[in-house]
Amino acid sequence: MGRDPATSVERIVPTWLSSGDEVWLAALVAELDALVGEPASSADDRVRDVVGHLARRHGAGMKQALGAWTVERRRWKSRVASPVPPPRIREVLFASRVGRSRGEALAESSRVLGLSEATIEECLFADRAGARRLVPPTTAATPRELVDRYNLALAQALLMRSTRIVALVKEHARSAVRYAKLRGLMATFEARDEGTVIELSGPLALFHETTKYGHALAGFLAALAVTPAWSLRAELLLRGERHELVLDATAPLPRTHALPAAADSEVERRLAIDLRRLRSGWEISREDTVVRVGRRLFFPDFTLVAPEGRARVLVEIVGYWDPDYLAKKIEALAAVRTPIVVCVDERHATGALAPRHDVLAYRKGRVDAAALVAAAERLTKDSSRDAHG
Repeated sequence: MGRDPATSVERIVPTWLSSGDEVWLAALVAELDALVGEPASSADDRVRDVVGHLARRHGAGMKQALGAWTVERRRWKSRVASPVPPPRIREVLFASRVGRSRGEALAESSRVLGLSEATIEECLFADRAGARRLVPPTTAATPRELVDRYNLALAQALLMRSTRIVALVKEHARSAVRYAKLRGLMATFEARDEGTVIELSGPLALFHETTKYGHALAGFLAALAVTPAWSLRAELLLRGERHELVLDATAPLPRTHALPAAADSEVERRLAIDLRRLRSGWEISREDTVVRVGRRLFFPDFTLVAPEGRARVLVEIVGYWDPDYLAKKIEALAAVRTPIVVCVDERHATGALAPRHDVLAYRKGRVDAAALVAAAERLTKDSSRDAHG
């Protein structure tokens, strides 16, 4: 860590893995074969005993060893190794225990289930997380891949503790913007001479859904890292103390990232289906529309197109929120002169975002298609009337 003289805030300097760590990571990769089929609870112990010692010899610590295994562990699955579902074994054994000794209950359960007493004891809690047997991924990890995944996971874990992030994208900002919009991140965009500034609220700025939002934000870093000459500054809250994280394109983060397979959000997918069922003729267009108001850039979630393309209405969906983000969103929307409908989660459809002709409240991730079309038609008529005086 180091203190930023300009802000008097402690600056976090991540301890990255590098090519020098690939020696002990290769030992970790070799050790993974021995973990196949083992109970999940024993995996950490094995990594700690075998790989941790080697990592320390090469200047890394136990945290790095277990961290690399934790990252790799996400690719592994687990299975319940039991000839009879464990809940059924427990049901029979516990019922047999009434009025009997432990040995008598095991003997009776063995008769009922057709299993040996040893198997009953072994499989009694085989469905618990620590007892499940590890199943490896289809492709083995390489030390280089572990370095990349570890470093990305380390930076993402820090951002999970952020309250505010300001990122600068100098080129090809569209992919980072698209990811932020697709995941519903609380982001504002501004055009500057040096590039596009993306300001995001961090998970700790929310009052609810912090974990879900944090995972969405973590993916934003991967999308940002593929752009040239990027940088970010994040305000963190760690153990009750304020800290700062500064990263840029020199950070050893992987430069490969794919946008989520889905091209739209769950709200948009449901709305597209409802619009087709409505048979109104209005359709969703996912064109890359950009509205510029001064230095601010506004990227609507999608465009609603009338039959035969006779009218176009922008649509913005507001999901996650915090007071500061809502204030900026309201100010930005007020400056947009293009017809636009705002769809607001009903939990904060109040004040300046209270339902009206161009603001619709939605609930449980579903926008009322009929109400949206009615609002779009009303805005189209108003816009046409204003254009003709």
